[in-house]
This record gives sequence, structure tokens and C-alpha cells, in this order.
Amino acid sequence: MQRQYRLKGERNFRIVFRRGTSVSSKYLTLMVLKSKYPTCTKFGLSVGKKVGNAVVRNLVKRRLRAIVTELLPDIKKGYSYVLVARSGIQDAPFQSLRRDVCDLFGRVK
Repeated sequence: MQRQYRLKGERNFRIVFRRGTSVSSKYLTLMVLKSKYPTCTKFGLSVGKKVGNAVVRNLVKRRLRAIVTELLPDIKKGYSYVLVARSGIQDAPFQSLRRDVCDLFGRVK
């Protein structure tokens, strides 16, 4: 994912968690908050220790980044998004994760 699309800083994540709305699936929760800037789209990933050790968490993050990068042209602009991984995601096949992410972004629109 390119740098311009990354949501960075604990403060920015907290704002999305507090003020945003959420949509959940079996493996993920998507938090969404409308941005002040209509063309600015930011993404963040949150993968906690419940998912697994560092190797597993990094694998999950790489998979989610690849999916989001692929879907980027179809995602609505002007929002900040945070994908929160839930336990059990480490055992999910890639295509199942991709379907989950597509479904979540579809339900947000």
C-alpha cells in the first residue's frame, strides 16, 4: 500500500475507533469515519496479540494489505478505514479473506 493511503499515529486510530461506525464479519471488523477532505482516503490495520505471535500477525497484515491495494480503485474516497482482525483469521484462506473484505466495503457503501 502506498504511503499516501496509510493511516498513521495512535491518535488517528483512536479518532476512528471513537467516532467511526463499524461493520463486522466472521474474521474482520471495519471501522469507518468520514474525512474532512473529500479526496483523502486512509487505511489502517489493527492485528492484536489474540491473533497469534509476531510471525502470524505479520502474515495477516501482508494479506490484508494486498487485498486492500487490489480493491483501492473501487473503494469510496473521503473516508478513513481501519480493518481490525479477529481471532481465527490466521486459519482463513486468502480467497475467504478477500470475500470478507469485499463484503465489508460493500456494506459500508
